[in-house]
Amino acid sequence: MVKLFFQLTAIYLMFHIVNFNIEQINDKRNIEEFRPNMELNDNVNVDDTDNKDDINNKDDINNNNSKSYNLISRGTTKLITKKDTSMKTYMDYRMITNKASAQYKLQQNSGVYTDSEGFRKINDNFMIAIGNYFEAKVGQMVEVELSNGGKFKAVVADIKNNMYTDEENLQHVKDGSILEFVIDKAKLNSIIRKMGDCSYSKENNFQGNVVSIKILDM
Repeated sequence: MVKLFFQLTAIYLMFHIVNFNIEQINDKRNIEEFRPNMELNDNVNVDDTDNKDDINNKDDINNNNSKSYNLISRGTTKLITKKDTSMKTYMDYRMITNKASAQYKLQQNSGVYTDSEGFRKINDNFMIAIGNYFEAKVGQMVEVELSNGGKFKAVVADIKNNMYTDEENLQHVKDGSILEFVIDKAKLNSIIRKMGDCSYSKENNFQGNVVSIKILDM
């Protein structure tokens, strides 16, 4: 009886050891099968942290938040009722580091260049960043109207990160700016650099509040 008891106990232990090993193998396979899905959904963008103090209005340049918004129709004008929207900040185009992003690809376009004051342009149109309030996407052409009566065309080169804009995703919380020009800091006009405001451009009439932005194309 004692011998039979030990034999049954040995069989019982062997059965559970084998079953435990099989479960471990299956768990490992499940992890390996799940991991590729995690990697495919990893959209974290790499930022240029060496330039984090480059300008006081630094946004997450590589993060295009417009995916969660319905794009508005061509010809739609977004009016701006805020009182003080005169500040027009800037960001260096080198802050765009995610090579897979629409922002980066736009900067590589053959029609993009830097003008004499340091503004980045594409086919004579300024390149700007705006908030999700405008429901625009990278690459869209817009027309900016100022309170001084002036208007100019621009291409949306980036969408401001919601983390840094107000509850409407319109203004930059830190400085109240609506427009953020994309520039080459190495060539930026010294007065603009000193003031931190593109309104001080000598060659362009950027004075006044931003009163509206009109979507010109899709």
